[in-house]
Amino acid sequence: MIPQEMLRDIATKLLEKSRKGEVRWQHRPNDRFLVKFPKSAIDVQFVSPTADPDYVEITVKNDEGHRVGWWVVNDEEEDWPLAFGLFQEAHRYVSKWDVALTDLEKAVEAEGPIGVAQPPPVRIPF
Repeated sequence: MIPQEMLRDIATKLLEKSRKGEVRWQHRPNDRFLVKFPKSAIDVQFVSPTADPDYVEITVKNDEGHRVGWWVVNDEEEDWPLAFGLFQEAHRYVSKWDVALTDLEKAVEAEGPIGVAQPPPVRIPF
């Protein structure tokens, strides 16, 4: 298994590249986010259990799909900002919430009516 300190370094560099928009994240089931490389992949997931601390799970798989690295960081740990930041950047890239936010901010700051007008219903005469 890849040592945790090496996963931390990789996560730090991946977060930096993600913030620059240089990582092509993909959405996976259960709000997991994946970035593929030629011979590996990194999967990031945020989990919020009812009775336990929230955590981010970072999994590395080799080109055969076998887990070769695994790092779980809960919200009470020192590395939480790094792990959760990585999840947030992956989510931003896939969902494009930042684009939606910019659109909303521009609209509410504009003068006059806002919102796309809904066309009148089509009436079919019989």
